Amino acid sequence: MAALCLLGLLLFGEGAWDEMVGLRRQLHQFPELGGREYQTHAALRNALEKAGFSQVETMAGFGLRVVYDTGKPGRTLAFRAPIDAQAVPEQTGLAYASKYSALMHARGNDLHAAALFGAALAVKRDPELTGRFVFLFQPAEDRAPPGGEGGAARMLAEGALDDPKPDAVFGFRADATLPTGVIGWRAGVILAREDRFSMAAQRRGPDGEETGGDPLLAAAEMVLAAHALVSRQSGFEDPIALSFDRFQAGREGQHQSDQAVLTGRALTLNPDTGDRLPQLLDRVFAGLAQTHAVAYAFENETLCPVTRNHPRWTAAAVAALDGSGFRTTPVAPLLTADRFAFFADRAPAVYLLLGVCDPPGPCAPAGDPGFNPAEQAMQTGAAMLHRLAKALCRGEGGP
Repeated sequence: MAALCLLGLLLFGEGAWDEMVGLRRQLHQFPELGGREYQTHAALRNALEKAGFSQVETMAGFGLRVVYDTGKPGRTLAFRAPIDAQAVPEQTGLAYASKYSALMHARGNDLHAAALFGAALAVKRDPELTGRFVFLFQPAEDRAPPGGEGGAARMLAEGALDDPKPDAVFGFRADATLPTGVIGWRAGVILAREDRFSMAAQRRGPDGEETGGDPLLAAAEMVLAAHALVSRQSGFEDPIALSFDRFQAGREGQHQSDQAVLTGRALTLNPDTGDRLPQLLDRVFAGLAQTHAVAYAFENETLCPVTRNHPRWTAAAVAALDGSGFRTTPVAPLLTADRFAFFADRAPAVYLLLGVCDPPGPCAPAGDPGFNPAEQAMQTGAAMLHRLAKALCRGEGGP
């Protein structure tokens, strides 16, 4: 690992590590929600333009696409990192902790963005590279702004993977279950599909007639029935994660609730299960609505499909990393989602897990108020992306 760190410093150039750390800590102190990344966008654009990148364009409101052309024939490779923060109160105790009481980079997107910036520096300063490289700093990953579209879908609609069209696209995320310096990989499905569903039970029907039922009681039974359904449908080889994040009914002092609303999300790894689950939930909810004599409505939205790694490109990427002294390990698919899936639907994709847990561990998971990824992992991430660029730009061991 020490040799890799030294190699990384040589590749990035003098002072580059300090630039990466400074950028990461600036982003960490001033986190912004998806669709509102004002300062984040400005800081990234300033760093990229200061580094000498000339083709820097804004996409999806606050995202950035950087195209670097070596001027020599070769492949076109794209690399992506999300940049938004989450509505989580930070509890890390860091000297550069979030300045905002209820916002933090709880999924490590500050580290992701700084690592991608470091990789861009390494690529630009490497005279041996050929082809073209696209660096995508994606906004609105965790959630879209109210009434808006997610950052990945917007970037694609605005041409993020057009002109130049990449031969492959690479993504990564901080993983607190892996030690710093270890890179996790998997061919095929690596991340889950995410669906968001909502249910509304009402005491009055569509024509205004009163049903006589109790929406609150019906909704309470729906929560229990949904979890019972998932426990029956889920298995070791076909897992399902279901959670409710909203249960709202009635007003204080009200004799009986007029309406109860449930919202939740489901994560699935099998596309067929993902298609079937909303139908099953709808059927169970409808049955309980009838039993409790309440009017009922159900809606489901697929927020993103599964993230699927291209087998041959994944094999080539792992071989390139193994041959350069990186530590890689195969991993099981994760019941968590990433909008990188939209990029993976448009081009052959490789999504990797970047270990960020320093011993002795264990470390707080992503999304936790105490999530504190090892800053040194940022250098591993940048060096990893640069190595992939170097190995695959000409087709060295590639598919």
